[in-house]
Amino acid sequence: MNPEDNPMKPRSTTRSDLGRRGFLASSVTAPFLAIMAATPRPAAARVGPTDFEYEITRTETEWRALLSKPEYFVLREGGTEVPHTSLNTFEMSEGEYRCKGCNLVNFDSKWKVPKFDIGWTFFSQARPTTVLTSIDEKGAAAEMADGDALIECHCRRCASHLGHILSIEDQTLFCLNGVALLFEAA
Repeated sequence: MNPEDNPMKPRSTTRSDLGRRGFLASSVTAPFLAIMAATPRPAAARVGPTDFEYEITRTETEWRALLSKPEYFVLREGGTEVPHTSLNTFEMSEGEYRCKGCNLVNFDSKWKVPKFDIGWTFFSQARPTTVLTSIDEKGAAAEMADGDALIECHCRRCASHLGHILSIEDQTLFCLNGVALLFEAA
């Protein structure tokens, strides 16, 4: 994908607009969580570990009809939303967060971590058996100062890219794209 075609491309290049990879490369975050599943992603729009049988599969045409352009960029191409652009980042009500690709409940509001104001949605844990992980094969390791691999997380039901797993201030957290989630109030 040509970077100029990126629907989530920030308008400026300040530190807050660098994206998750740029933030990590320019910060002093702790090492990342050990890899739980390390299946490389093909260069195509396919996301998620490829040796797993997903309950929900759709054609590219079906995904494009279901998702907006920014949602497709994040969920199906593994992109990252511009920081502070999702209302889910600021949502503090009790409820559930569902995968926008298949409606599976992945996260509960009781696990939301609001103290990191860097532009994305953070959770301390996911619901059991709802999230898979893989190595981010889009060059993130080359961008990281210490060479560590960036671990991305995907919906277990439909393989949609949700975000990354990071270690920040000695906490292992899910750093998620709000556009990948549907919030349902309790």
